[in-house]
Parts: sequence; C-alpha cells; structure tokens
Amino acid sequence: MLDGTSRMNLATFCTTWVGPAVAQLMAASLDKNIVDKDEYPHTAELEARCVQMLADLWCAPSAERAVGTSTTGSSEAAMLGGLAARSRWRSRRRAAGLDAGKPNLVCGPVQVCWEGALGGALAWIGGPSRALLVTAEDGALPPFLDRTNRYGAQRNILLVQGAVVTAISVLHLVMDDVSSASFPISALVVSLYIVMYMMLFAAAIRLRHSQPDLPRAYRIAGGTPGMWLVAGTGLLAVGFALVLAFVPPDQLPIGSAGGYVALVAVGTLLFTGLPLVLDRYRRPEWRVPSAEGA
Repeated sequence: MLDGTSRMNLATFCTTWVGPAVAQLMAASLDKNIVDKDEYPHTAELEARCVQMLADLWCAPSAERAVGTSTTGSSEAAMLGGLAARSRWRSRRRAAGLDAGKPNLVCGPVQVCWEGALGGALAWIGGPSRALLVTAEDGALPPFLDRTNRYGAQRNILLVQGAVVTAISVLHLVMDDVSSASFPISALVVSLYIVMYMMLFAAAIRLRHSQPDLPRAYRIAGGTPGMWLVAGTGLLAVGFALVLAFVPPDQLPIGSAGGYVALVAVGTLLFTGLPLVLDRYRRPEWRVPSAEGA
C-alpha cells in the first residue's frame, strides 16, 4: 500500500497528490488537444495569460509583452528555460562586443531532469549497439567487435562508438557557435537515416521482381505497378529530403556553406560506404560458432 501512495510521491515524474478540484479539472481536460491552437483557440489565450503571470512572478521588465510556450513536462520546461537564459546572455554579450559562443550555465537542483536525460541517453546508446553485437556475432562485422565484458555488455562496440562520437563532437570545440556545430551533425544523422530508407524502398522493388511468388504478410495492392508507385514515390520523396539535407540553413551562423556541404557529404559517404566495404571483405570465420545454430 505504501508503494502506491500519491502523497508520498515526491521524486518521480508521476503525478503527486492533488485536491479534488484539480483532479476534476484534469478529468475534464483528458479529451482536449491543447497543442492544436486552431481547434482550441482559447488554449492560446490561457497559455498567454499563464506566461504573463509567470513573467510577473519572476519580475520581468514587461510581463504583458513576455513570450513563452507550454511544454509537455518539467524536463522540457527546464530545458526551454535554459535556452531562454542562453539567448538573453548571448544578446547582452553581443551588445557589449564580446564573444557569445561559449556560454557557461550553472544549474540548480535539476536532478530529476538530468537523471531522465541520462536514462534516455543510455537507452539510445545501448539499444542500437546491442543490435550491432548480434550483427557481429552473425559474422557481418570483424571479430573484435563481438567482444563483451563479464556482464555481457558489448564492450568493444561501445568503445568504438564512443571514439566516433567524440571525434565528431570535436566540431563543438573548433567552431565559434554551438548551433554552428550541432546543425551539421544533425543534418549528417538525418542524411544517414534517409539513405537507409532509400535502400528499403529500392529493396522492396527489387524483391518484388526477384521473388514475385514469395508469400508475404503484407502486400501492396496493384501488384508490381502498385509496388513501383508506392515505393517509387517514397524513393523520390526521401531522395528530395536527402538533397535538402545538403542545403545550409539561412537562420543559423554555420560559417562556410562549402564547409557545411563538404562535412555532410563526406560524413554520409564515409558512414554509408563503411558497411559496404565490411560486407565486401567479410570472412566466414568471423561468425561466432554459437550463432550458427541460432
């Protein structure tokens, strides 16, 4: 009974105890989509009033003209608050003619936020690299990548992953602005995702021709023309998105446009070509013996 007592819930993201009026208000708002301001225009007015109250509470110079937004949780609110503080700091630094590329944020008790972020980051790191371990055990990667520690964690894959991420993150040290480094990295990640989807659409078309009679759990209507229409449309759409990934943004100080395009292009070719090279030179002895009977 103690584990489910909301009055004692002071350290998690779950809802703590609230009064009956608050619970009634929450129940009446379950079917409201507060994000869609076109469908619920009054929510925009409520949001603006809350922003003004908070601005007045924090002694903003002009609470009536304060700008803010609602968020989905306390972590997002803390992160947006940090971004707002950085923007104000940057404006003051630039007005004074000083460097505004290296902010130093000192945070208070945001333990829950960083614990949640750490848990999410560990899931993002551990999940894909665990799949790479299975790929290595299946013989598609060099043998040294299938090594694990005594707890079964993918040791060498994590070390390689950490080295690659560290090398890419060096951009934050050599570029003047954090956004100038983060955006090309994000564009590189997006381009790699797009290449994967292009391969999926191309593979669907090829498999329809190479194995037309193979029983499938899901089939696209229209036979081969239907497959060409659906997969071809997807291929053209993601191809266009890949082209856009090489277009430098106008709203961010990315520096040299040529350097931006070169970084995204070289990174895309490198990380796309490396798996192809490994597959070309793979050896039968790479396969882990225990995986042969799996």
